Amino acid sequence: MDPEELSGWRVLFQERGPEGMACGAMRSASIDGCTDEASRTITIAVEGWHCVEETPLAHEIGHVALLRALGGDPGHRDARWWDDSAWASLWDEMADRLPTPDGPVTRCFLKGSYRLVERWTGPGH
Repeated sequence: MDPEELSGWRVLFQERGPEGMACGAMRSASIDGCTDEASRTITIAVEGWHCVEETPLAHEIGHVALLRALGGDPGHRDARWWDDSAWASLWDEMADRLPTPDGPVTRCFLKGSYRLVERWTGPGH
């Protein structure tokens, strides 16, 4: 997607809180990210991730990309959500472009490490 399509969108990183994270009318401790098309806001939970690239940010940006193509896809009906090879290619492309840091976040940047990343596309996410 053209990065200009993200112009005007806000990305918030926040803690889930005692009752979890809200996404529309749903609130749950298992929600890791949410895209609110009306407010043009992507919200990402900060707990449990070693680096930004490991968060569901790529998944939520996928929702923005599908706005133009499908008018949105909050129910994850588009087959591209379930295409592991496409997600692995995206992950490897990010790994090729990002510097490799020292320490515990290194695994976030390793080419071919997609299988180590928690899936962002499971039911209820």
